[in-house]
Amino acid sequence: MNLLNILLNTIKYRFSSLVRRIRLLTSPSNFKSVVLVKVSAFFRSLLDFKPRDKNDYYTVFGWMISKKLAYLIVLGIGLISLIYVTNVKNIYFSTEGDGVKTYSYNNILLRFTDGQVRIKGAGGYTAYEGFVSKGYAEGNGRLYDHDEDLVYAGNFSKSKFEGQGVSYYDDGMTCYSGEFSDNDYNGQGTLMRQSGSTEYTGAFVNGMKDGDGVLYNTSGKAVFSGRFMQDDIAYSDLVGLTAEDLNVAYTGARTIYQGDDTFQVLLEDIDAIYDGSVNSNTLDDSVNIDSVYVLKDYFRINGKKMVTIEELTEFFGEPAYSGTSPVTQTEALAISKVRQQSGEKYYSPVSIDMEYVYDDYYTVTGYDSDELVYLYTYDFAGVRYTFVTEDMGKSFGFYYMTKSNEEDEE
Repeated sequence: MNLLNILLNTIKYRFSSLVRRIRLLTSPSNFKSVVLVKVSAFFRSLLDFKPRDKNDYYTVFGWMISKKLAYLIVLGIGLISLIYVTNVKNIYFSTEGDGVKTYSYNNILLRFTDGQVRIKGAGGYTAYEGFVSKGYAEGNGRLYDHDEDLVYAGNFSKSKFEGQGVSYYDDGMTCYSGEFSDNDYNGQGTLMRQSGSTEYTGAFVNGMKDGDGVLYNTSGKAVFSGRFMQDDIAYSDLVGLTAEDLNVAYTGARTIYQGDDTFQVLLEDIDAIYDGSVNSNTLDDSVNIDSVYVLKDYFRINGKKMVTIEELTEFFGEPAYSGTSPVTQTEALAISKVRQQSGEKYYSPVSIDMEYVYDDYYTVTGYDSDELVYLYTYDFAGVRYTFVTEDMGKSFGFYYMTKSNEEDEE
């Protein structure tokens, strides 16, 4: 027994120092001190930018930069880029339930994306659904406003409306369907009223009716077929036609006013009146259209919309005539209609005596011919334009056109 105890004590003694060493090395305090010393030494070495010799420098454009500093800058840039790209993917890119990749509008990854996507606007609403290429809407897509109401559906090119498409009113009703170019109506198309009825079908230029087309009234009935210019009927084309020719172009509502030796026809659906006279030089005594009155307080030509006499004179030059004139029967009728349309904004009333004959036909028995109007007359491109005002310098409420003897160049 004593011999066994002696043996055990001898073994214990020999290994006690090893155990103490192991305990010391594995103690938390010793581990912290060793690790902290080594980490501290590492960072001191890493942050020691002071070069020892010329081999510790990079030369860039004559500047000497410490290699360690350069390494640290590159490492920092790489780390920041990795964090940014990771966050962008996590925050701005996702795949929703329908499998369509969804991006924020300002996501840089869109610059490198091709295919079908969904793009969210600044407020988180869906702004676009469709195809993109290198950051642009390209191909078929749908554009929405802040309330996620559909604005446009159709073809895009470089994020612009281009090709066939449909635009919509705020309530979702179709506004226009047809050809687009550079975000505007260009080409053949159909314009709809917000009520749902067709307003016009035909040619468009820069968002305006321009070229051959058909105009419809609010009931959807075609009322005029012919040439349009800058969103209006080319009224000057009607001057010199026969009534028979005009009946082919204009199929809308009309009212006839018969005087002693003249008659006027109100073309209600296109805001115009024409004077008629019988051509006694023809076998069929056809009716010629001598003048066309346009019941509008603006005038469009060559891309300009003019509403004042000053603007007209700047465009046409000095008038061929300006001054007072006794009101004619047609002018009296035009003044009456314009006063109704404008809420009596233009002109003082001119009394007209007429008798009802039957639907849309009246005989004029008299009118106040002592009333005066002030006229500004301009000759341009074979047409004489006369703008009728109440007094000198006043705004015009309508104008009329006749053939001019003078051929001006445009």
